[in-house]
Amino acid sequence: MRGFTLAIAVLIAGQAIAVDSAFLIVTGQIDKADPGCEPAPCARFDEARLGALPQQSLTVDIPVWLAGKQQFSGPTMLSVLDAVGARGKHVEFVALNRYKVTIPSSDFADMPVILARRQNGKLLSIRQRGPLWLMYPFAERTPISTAIEPIRQKSIWQVVQVRVLP
Repeated sequence: MRGFTLAIAVLIAGQAIAVDSAFLIVTGQIDKADPGCEPAPCARFDEARLGALPQQSLTVDIPVWLAGKQQFSGPTMLSVLDAVGARGKHVEFVALNRYKVTIPSSDFADMPVILARRQNGKLLSIRQRGPLWLMYPFAERTPISTAIEPIRQKSIWQVVQVRVLP
């Protein structure tokens, strides 16, 4: 569907957050907020802004979720956090269904975790766990392959909000 603009409203903590062409909102302890972004401080990411960040690809093999090796691409979480001047020690990810996962910020400095926007070159749709899927390098680092369950629990999909926490 070319030209289709993702338009959703997310209800977080009882507050509606309108998401027009922006499909990711970063809130919380950030120094580089967008003027007029609510709830302040926040930064909105649309396709162009997210795509302007350095992109990285990961090839993963997660039998529980995927059939065979799959390639995911998107910006590293470290680059997203740097883009907004994040200064917290934890990051909370919120999915479309309000499911939440809180992750230490150190994960993103220690390994190339990406906020995947594409799978095998195609944009992730909501049906395919999009618009964004937090993807760890499952097959690329030995420590992860030996401790896959705790990492898999952090790999939240349908991400629409990132909240930087103390």
